[in-house]
Amino acid sequence: MDRVTMTRRTHRGIVRTILASALLATSCGSACHNDSSRIEARHFRKELHTRWRFIPPSSTGWGIVIQRMWLCGDDLLLSWTAFPPQPRNPSESRGLAPIGHLAAIASETGVVRWSIETGPGVCAHGTSEDSTFYGVMWASGPEAWEVWSISLRDGSVEWKRHLGRWSRMPLAVGAKALFLNPTVGRGGPSDLEATDRSDGDVIWSRPFPTEVTGVVPRDSHLYLGLYGGPLLSLRSTDATTVWSDKQVACIGAPMLLEDSLVVEGKAGVYCIGPGDGRTIWVHAADRPRIIGGWKDPIPAVVYATDHPDSVSALRLTDGYHIWAWKPPRRLPQAQAVTYYALESTASLVCVLSERTTSTVFRISARDGASTALGVIEGRVALDVLTRDETAFLAIELRSIVALDLRRPRETPVTHD
Repeated sequence: MDRVTMTRRTHRGIVRTILASALLATSCGSACHNDSSRIEARHFRKELHTRWRFIPPSSTGWGIVIQRMWLCGDDLLLSWTAFPPQPRNPSESRGLAPIGHLAAIASETGVVRWSIETGPGVCAHGTSEDSTFYGVMWASGPEAWEVWSISLRDGSVEWKRHLGRWSRMPLAVGAKALFLNPTVGRGGPSDLEATDRSDGDVIWSRPFPTEVTGVVPRDSHLYLGLYGGPLLSLRSTDATTVWSDKQVACIGAPMLLEDSLVVEGKAGVYCIGPGDGRTIWVHAADRPRIIGGWKDPIPAVVYATDHPDSVSALRLTDGYHIWAWKPPRRLPQAQAVTYYALESTASLVCVLSERTTSTVFRISARDGASTALGVIEGRVALDVLTRDETAFLAIELRSIVALDLRRPRETPVTHD
């Protein structure tokens, strides 16, 4: 075979290879393109490990709505309401009433230690001290409010007292007394009551022209705010006024941080000296919500606002603005809710709840730098609680999950 013939055959082989490759590409068509696109679009999403999940039990056909939760000692205390099934014919009545429940769940394992029924109503809010939980219960009707003292050991009710009116103010516990604020409604007249923790008897009562936003007991004094009114200091033994600061115009409960009182006012965050009521500093903000404070790396108070939607840290000594953080929303503010909770590790946990998922962030106390810890399925519907690298979240008001904030895992996500 001469060199010319070999060259022609080699060229024909090359041509066949090129044509076969072109034919293969044509026959593969869009399927190959979609496969490569799918591979390129694949990424990894961080997901948080669920330590445990609790779904309140219910009878067949009954609905469940989780109302509130509290961390009390080693337990997560949970309040929920079971609603009876609706009759098919609206004119029919089954004669069944909602049933309120209160349960103590071990925060480490999610195991129910005890559970009690609270009648047709619900535990609206409460607080704990030592081994006792104090809760404001609504039975039924506008004047059916009661305060209960419940043992955290076994759920037994130690005493009950009829209030008649709702106490909107968060309960406050002193050395010997429990402080409540029965009121006729938002902005209406109210009474501040000191109740004996041992038996529920009223020690003293003082009327006010409007409701009390919150009480901070300290030694022999009480610090309290009147809604839209002044910040007051009272003697805890007889409710005598020690001082009054009319500059604040309170909209939230005062909080004692280090040796300073911080309070939410209509015009911003106020820092007040507890000894004489002197204003130390004022930071302008639109209806702030104080979350809490840190001692390290420097003493600071943390607050959130809706306009703009952000969280900020202020130096406690002089109100200097240290940093601000804005959640990375993908939806309008009306379609996404942000919840914050302080951690003991000098950081802040933020949960951004949007449509069908919620994203958990950790924000540094030092500089406001944030890290996305992971994503969970479902919308968060109550304030977030944290303890020992665990976050407790209410999902869709139907279940409680305990998330391990230390061990996010990466899950591959594919977009078609």
